[in-house]
Amino acid sequence: MPTLKEVDIIYNKVMDYHIEKEYKLLLKTKDYQRLKEDLDFDEKRIQLNYYYDAHHPKIGLRIRKEEREHTFTLKDARQGFVKEYEFNIAANDLHDPRIKKLLAKLKINDPSYLGSLLNTRYIKRLPKGELALDESVYLGQTDHELEYELDDPLSDDRKTLDDLLDKYGLSYIKQASSKYGRFIKRRKSMKVALFLADGHEECEALIIYDLLVRAKINCDLISIQDELVITSSHKVRYYATQLFKDVDLNDYDAIVLPGGLPGTENLYNFAPLKEALLDFHKKGKLLAAICAAPSIFVRLNLVGDDEFTVFPGFEYAKKSTGEKVHQKANIITAKGLGAAFELAHAIIKELVDEKTADEVLKAIQY
Repeated sequence: MPTLKEVDIIYNKVMDYHIEKEYKLLLKTKDYQRLKEDLDFDEKRIQLNYYYDAHHPKIGLRIRKEEREHTFTLKDARQGFVKEYEFNIAANDLHDPRIKKLLAKLKINDPSYLGSLLNTRYIKRLPKGELALDESVYLGQTDHELEYELDDPLSDDRKTLDDLLDKYGLSYIKQASSKYGRFIKRRKSMKVALFLADGHEECEALIIYDLLVRAKINCDLISIQDELVITSSHKVRYYATQLFKDVDLNDYDAIVLPGGLPGTENLYNFAPLKEALLDFHKKGKLLAAICAAPSIFVRLNLVGDDEFTVFPGFEYAKKSTGEKVHQKANIITAKGLGAAFELAHAIIKELVDEKTADEVLKAIQY
């Protein structure tokens, strides 16, 4: 690979960076498994990528943690090729003076934290570059990807990659987005269905709704009734955002149920919701409920003894943990209104990550 000095001369820039030249293609899971089993990789790396929003569609900010090392990376594609600024830093934050200087130089103001992606990378050295097989887990989704990065960024050689793909009956299709781009797209498309029925506990619903929105998670308040206006257990009337008959639950990543009476019973007696809960559970999608509403999970046999918490008296002959919040696999339950903030934190942690959940509570002075 050309030295930083050589690249600087080529592109007439003062700041240190290198030009990234790589070919990437998304793989089906079965093709990923074939390559993983057949190729003799030199090493395996576990990388945790923390992403930040640069507020520009062609600039990506990342801090990568690998073992105990942190590396800051900024990728700038504004000139038609990818310039990569990269250096080691002490921790996962943007307070390093070198980062501040770089962001100021590139006129990037107040980048915000987005979330994390866990990447398992298998690496193989080739004569003209490096081949990497990646499995990326982020926001409830898993991607598989093959990357071939050339040592010489001015080279356009792809023969090694094409020969490999030909051997496995694959063809190169240029990707429209990077891991960062796919993360952003997924981040913006995540959706939570928060169900409402007359007689629900309004604070349980609205506190959770508010905090999910602060975490930039799309959350719909879905009425199971024939109109959007909902009346809470304390006679507060307000509007849901969607009617059940107008939504496709396949578009959602989680279901949340507030408690309150008779709201919990109204939710339980709504057959389409019970069918949706069983389907989400089968698919491993997130389910959350608070106060009396976890009793719905109990009655549907989605939880067993010591696998849930609920408002006292709604255990339905099963044993509750008695905790404020309890998580068992894809099901999170909370004991009552006093646990609404903790339940929202647990949902955000599950759908995004713990850092985002912590920052949301910190921002409201919790």
